[in-house]
Amino acid sequence: MDETKVWTDGNRKKASVDFQEASIKHSPNSKICVGFYGNDFFGPMLGSQLSEVFIRTVMIPRMPGNFLKYLSWYFSFGARMSDYSVLHVFSPTSQIKMLRIARRAGIPVLCHWIGSDVLKLNTLRRKKQFFSSCPKQVIHVAVASHLSDELAVHFIQVKSIVPIMPPSLVPQEEPLPLKPAVLGYWTEKRAKFMNSEQFLRLAGLFPNVPFYVLGAEKQENSPPPNVIFLGFRRDVKEWIRNVTCYIRLVPHDGESTLLAECLAMGRYVLYNHPKPACEFVDSFENLPAILSDVLGRAHPNCAGVDYVRETCQAEFGWF
Repeated sequence: MDETKVWTDGNRKKASVDFQEASIKHSPNSKICVGFYGNDFFGPMLGSQLSEVFIRTVMIPRMPGNFLKYLSWYFSFGARMSDYSVLHVFSPTSQIKMLRIARRAGIPVLCHWIGSDVLKLNTLRRKKQFFSSCPKQVIHVAVASHLSDELAVHFIQVKSIVPIMPPSLVPQEEPLPLKPAVLGYWTEKRAKFMNSEQFLRLAGLFPNVPFYVLGAEKQENSPPPNVIFLGFRRDVKEWIRNVTCYIRLVPHDGESTLLAECLAMGRYVLYNHPKPACEFVDSFENLPAILSDVLGRAHPNCAGVDYVRETCQAEFGWF
């Protein structure tokens, strides 16, 4: 990792260096235009930040499954791929078709690895698909240094560590709520991966404490009555403000935006991966005792606020 460059707040004007290096080779006499594909949330976020250094961005909608709609999409976007200086692809192992289109167009690709997409390389079939689909000019970046180490096993060299954090991420310690409460997150499709079952079991052990769940709107099995499903919310900060801690138990992770947002507001985070300013959970057996201790605390997690201020702001991640 010694050769890996980490973009910091002091490097605003150098943030576009990877795009410039790739695009100058492709179209040396034209302005840089970056096409974003693969994430409807992070794409516009990074696009707005790149516009600050005068880089034009285009958000490419996802490929439709319907054949007729795909033809319309292809002639609107796929056939015009050469208009872009660089194609920025999130979760590249999930975007094989898009990589092939970029390869045929002969444009450089910036692959942004964000978490569980790295795990897909452990499948031989997907690994072969990925390497055979990648254009000759490809740059790899990852949201966290541990992903860089995992990718090195597959002979993929990560050039930069680029966390993705919302521009609204402002470290500001806020008082804990008078009534303790717990926050969780998962979607219906990823409930198993996000260990929703353990979260619900834990909620049953604390019947007088509200357990809020962002993302999911329902649970197939009957959850304890103190579990409240919020669905997708735009007012995430308001719900973070109303809880004491956030619990994140996942088998593999990248750099969670929600985790950083909770730390930034002085909330405690119970996490099953070692991380500064978080409470490490090594097993479910120890989780109730850790949670009981955290819910009894009167002061916010100041260490978390400092950690975000030093490492996780949007300026650190992209500029």
